Amino acid sequence: MTILNPAAADNVQYSTDPRIRHLAEATWRMRTGGSRWDWICLGKDNPEALIAEAREWVRAAVAAGILPPPENTSEWKTAARLAAEADEIDACGKCRRAFDPTDTRHDGHARHNSTPWCRRCIDRCYESTDAFHQCAICR
Repeated sequence: MTILNPAAADNVQYSTDPRIRHLAEATWRMRTGGSRWDWICLGKDNPEALIAEAREWVRAAVAAGILPPPENTSEWKTAARLAAEADEIDACGKCRRAFDPTDTRHDGHARHNSTPWCRRCIDRCYESTDAFHQCAICR
């Protein structure tokens, strides 16, 4: 039987441990097939974002000695964030197609300025004639 150390998990909080956010995002994306941008748009207080469940899993893993306790250093937080974002595909937040920086047509698949959307999705959004048009771009 594993000896638990609940005191080691006392500092495992969303604001101090980036592993919680990464675990919640990974779990949500595996369940839904959504993009990183979709998960971010949910907001941290949305129950569907799975933050509370991820916190409990990370706390349990720290208490059981599976994961080390979080360190309160900027180097540790930066390393955790960079590791989580290393495999992220740079894709449009609406159509989920990978950005193509060589396709710079007005309706191409290059990123539109510094937005999370491609030029094609921006062009289609702006062309909408529906007065009640609502999409991820318009929100």
